[in-house]
Amino acid sequence: MRAATLLVLAATVTGLAVPEILWKGLRYRGVAECNTVLHRVQSGVMPMTTDDRQKLKNYAAAGDETLAKLSDEEVLSAFEIRDREELEEICARHGRQMNLAWDDVSLETKCVNADGTVLEYPKVFRIEGSPDFPTDFLARLHVLRRKSDNACGEEFVKVLNGAVTWFMVVEQEVAKVAVPKGWQIFYHGFVEHGALIDSVADFVTCTQIIGPPEWELVPTGRENPLLEDAKKSRLEGAK
Repeated sequence: MRAATLLVLAATVTGLAVPEILWKGLRYRGVAECNTVLHRVQSGVMPMTTDDRQKLKNYAAAGDETLAKLSDEEVLSAFEIRDREELEEICARHGRQMNLAWDDVSLETKCVNADGTVLEYPKVFRIEGSPDFPTDFLARLHVLRRKSDNACGEEFVKVLNGAVTWFMVVEQEVAKVAVPKGWQIFYHGFVEHGALIDSVADFVTCTQIIGPPEWELVPTGRENPLLEDAKKSRLEGAK
């Protein structure tokens, strides 16, 4: 899909909840407003393609809006982006080229952390809220990098059901970024970010982190002043 087509698509999507951002005390709503913030860190949001959104409608019509009847492999087969040109165009729309040359980019990667935890990507996250989720740990701000040379990856996330809340650092201020079903978000590994996964979280994503075959999640130690209010408002809204 060419960039011009994507621009038209972004302007004509109807029937979808839209992304929202809280940053520096101001609220931004919709793709154009949100990207005025995210483009400052060469990241952005955009609607999923017409084909992707039609697949979601078809699954919902068949009684499987949450994709519970599909295996992770089937979800990835339906929604993973494997076309290099499409990945490059997404980067270009948000003001830059890929961080690494393609000969150093793997579409299948592993997050190997110092504590021994390993996560493999691409990955389907199926999150249903639990009071046992370590919310503060998961929302801590971090970057993604290869230890040997500090090379970072690229993260592409499609929200297939529900909505996801991220925290991202933009111009040294933490922003709260809410992305609902039918949208995708893109950011590179040096954008400080975290995710709000708590007792009311309920979403499904197709998450790709491409780049170095192995990398690690590195907490930055930056405090997140939006976390407590975000947790409180979500819990109150769930009552």
